[in-house]
Amino acid sequence: MDPFDPTKIYELAPHFALLIALNFLGYGLKKIKWFPNGLIPMVLIVAGAAVFPFIYELTEITHTAYNPRLYAVVLGACLGGAAVGFHQLSKLLGAKYGNGDTKV
Repeated sequence: MDPFDPTKIYELAPHFALLIALNFLGYGLKKIKWFPNGLIPMVLIVAGAAVFPFIYELTEITHTAYNPRLYAVVLGACLGGAAVGFHQLSKLLGAKYGNGDTKV
């Protein structure tokens, strides 16, 4: 396996790949003028909870949880919340250390 192959990130870290995808989804929803910004965190949490169980079954992650499907749904929802949190953190750090532009 080539360590610099960007297509292999999904195999190495499906959690990280979903987190990046959810950040892009949130960014896209933010750019849509008619979509209310207040709903973006909820959409990301629901999208994470809906998508991650399928990713969880396709990967070779060891299924040691008592109920792996419920575990995957909860973990996906947490990843959606983490995507919202990372976005807010980038806004705060940009305001403190950057040029002061918080309209991301």
